[in-house]
Amino acid sequence: MPHQITRTGQDRAATEAALEDAAMRLLDRNGVLAGLNLREVAAEAGVNRGLVYHYFGSRSALLQRALRRNARERIGAISDAERLPFRERILRYWRTITKYRREVRLVTLLLLDSKDAVFESGEGPQLTPIRKQTIQAFVEDQEKGLIDGDINLDGLHAVIISLVSGYAIYRDELARSAKMPADILDEKVEAIFGKMLEALQTGGQKK
Repeated sequence: MPHQITRTGQDRAATEAALEDAAMRLLDRNGVLAGLNLREVAAEAGVNRGLVYHYFGSRSALLQRALRRNARERIGAISDAERLPFRERILRYWRTITKYRREVRLVTLLLLDSKDAVFESGEGPQLTPIRKQTIQAFVEDQEKGLIDGDINLDGLHAVIISLVSGYAIYRDELARSAKMPADILDEKVEAIFGKMLEALQTGGQKK
C-alpha cells in the first residue's frame, strides 16, 4: 500500500526522502531483477510523477542519492575490521554486506543503468569504495605469511566481492527456494565461506 503524504507545507527535502524510501521499499518487495520504474516510485511515495524528474532528473540520480544516505556508516563498519586477521576480516565484511544488502541491490541497478554512474570520480558511489585499503591489507597478509604467496590479490579481491555481493542480491530468493529462514541460511553460508577462506591461508594459520 503506497505511503500517502500531503503536499501542504511539505518541503523539497521531505519529498526527496519520501521518494528515496519508496525506491528502497520497491527494491525490497520486487527485487533487483524487476527493475525500478519511476512511475511506480512516485505512486509508492504518493507524489506527482513529475517531482521525481524535477528533483532527481533520472533513475540513476535517485538511486545514487538513496545509496549515499548511510554510506559513512557502511564504509565505517568495513574499515573498522581492517586490523583483524584475514579470515575474521573477510567474514566481518560478509556480515556487513549481508546486513546492507539493499544497498548492494542499488549498486547493481546503477551498474545496469551505466557503469559510469557507479565508478565516477569524486563523490559518486562506488562498488568497492575502499579497494585500495583492502588490497594493501592483502599485501600485508602475504608479507606476514598469513595467506599463500602465489595468490593473485586482484583476483582474490574480485572473487570475494563477487561471492559476497552475489549472496546479498539473491539471499531472500535463495532462502525461499531452500524453504529456510534467511537468518538460518546466513549461518550455513557463513560456515562454508569461512572454510573457503581457511583454504587460502598458509598451513600455520588454518584452523
